[in-house]
Amino acid sequence: MSEALFSALPKRAEPESVSLVVGWRGDSGRLGARVIDYLTRKLECRERGKLSLEPFFSFDGVNVENNVVQFPENTLYASTKHAMLLCLSDPPQYEWYNFLNAIIDCAERVSRVQALYTLGGMVSLSAHTEARELFMVFNSEKTKRSLAAYQQGRNMDYQSPLDQKPTLSSFLLWVAQRRNIPGVSLWVPVPFYLATVGDTRAEKMVMTFFGQRFKWSIDLSDLEREAGRQHDRIARVRSDSEEIDDYINRLECHRDLTEEENLKLLKTIEEVLSGNE
Repeated sequence: MSEALFSALPKRAEPESVSLVVGWRGDSGRLGARVIDYLTRKLECRERGKLSLEPFFSFDGVNVENNVVQFPENTLYASTKHAMLLCLSDPPQYEWYNFLNAIIDCAERVSRVQALYTLGGMVSLSAHTEARELFMVFNSEKTKRSLAAYQQGRNMDYQSPLDQKPTLSSFLLWVAQRRNIPGVSLWVPVPFYLATVGDTRAEKMVMTFFGQRFKWSIDLSDLEREAGRQHDRIARVRSDSEEIDDYINRLECHRDLTEEENLKLLKTIEEVLSGNE
C-alpha cells in the first residue's frame, strides 16, 4: 500500500500481536461509533494514525448536521493497557477493496494483527424491552470453532441480493481471510425507533462479550445506568401516551405496525431521547 495513504503513523518497533476492532459510523443505533468511543476511554487509548481519505471519498458536496459540517474520518487508536487496536471510520464511497486492505496495513504498521472484529447494528422490528441478541459471522470454520463458547446457539443464513454489494463488514472479513487473519463480525439487532439515537443495551451486550473474550475487568455500571435511564424515559412516554404504549405493546406481542405508526413511534422516541421533547 502506498506510503502516501498514511498520516502520522510511525513504523512499529514492538513485535506485540494485537486484536483489531473496526467500527463504522452511520450504522443502526450508531453501534460501531459508540462502542469504539467507549473503548477508547475505558482502555486508555491514544491516536496512532489516519488514512488519507482522498482516494476513497467524494468531496464534491458537503453534509451538515445541526449546523456543523461533517467530513469523512478514519482514525486508528491503540490501547495503553491491552493488546488492542481500534479503528473508527466512515464507510468509503470508492475502492472498497483497497480501503479495507489499507485499514489492515495501517494497523500492522503499529502491531501484528492476530484477529479482527467488526461491529454493526441491524434494524429490528422488536421492542426495546426484549433481550438483545449477539450474532456472529466468521471468516472460517476454524474461527467459528474457537469462539463456540461465546455463541448463543443461533445460526444465521443470509445471501446478498444479486443487485447489492455485501456489507462492508462482510467484505472486510473476506479481506482478512485472504491475509490469514481470523475475523468475526458482531451484529446486534437494534429496535428501529432507537436506530438514530443509540441503543445502550446493545452496546452493553458487545462490551460484555469483549470483557469475557479478553478477560477485561472493565466496570460497565455506567452503561447499565444509562440503559436504565433510557428505559425509564421511554416508560414515561408510554404512561403519558396510550397511543405510543399501544404501539410498543403490539411490538412486544410480535404484531406489525403500519408504516405511519412506525414513523410516529420513531419520531416520538427520537425527540424524547434526543432531549427535544
